[in-house]
Amino acid sequence: NQPYEVKDKCLPVVLAPNIFTPNGDGVNDRFVPQPLSIPRTSIVNVKIFNRWGELLFEGDNARPDTQWDGTYKGKRVPQDTYVYVIEYVSTPANFPNMGTQTLKGGVLVAY
Repeated sequence: NQPYEVKDKCLPVVLAPNIFTPNGDGVNDRFVPQPLSIPRTSIVNVKIFNRWGELLFEGDNARPDTQWDGTYKGKRVPQDTYVYVIEYVSTPANFPNMGTQTLKGGVLVAY
């Protein structure tokens, strides 16, 4: 019996929360999208917009200071739904020709 090697060729996927609570209690205080598989997916850019299309935040999600904390110009945003646009790529070993992918959706800020 020869072992059969199974290659991991699952598509890159990013999961984003649909709500977070930036109320300073230390739990769920930042909007932190996550790759389903970190070895094969990397987040390049995260943008947050209000309902009028104004850019409130832009970061790369790699460190806490590049994750959205629910503020704009140093002030907490109102409780509302905000639009996110997340750009991500597959690691070159998995899907080198896939290029940059985009995930769009909404996240509720609740206090």
